[in-house]
Amino acid sequence: MPQMAPLSWLILFFMFSILFLFSMAKMFFSKMNLSFTYTPANKTETKSPLTWKW
Repeated sequence: MPQMAPLSWLILFFMFSILFLFSMAKMFFSKMNLSFTYTPANKTETKSPLTWKW
């Protein structure tokens, strides 16, 4: 594995953290929308964090 510069590691970490924060924010906002809008029980059971809508 070739040696990478610290700047490239920083950029990689920055990109992954942005992706992680973006997915967490999407999940948080979808839960907020679910709690504020009425949905039947069977629809809320089928929703899982594995089926994210990008």
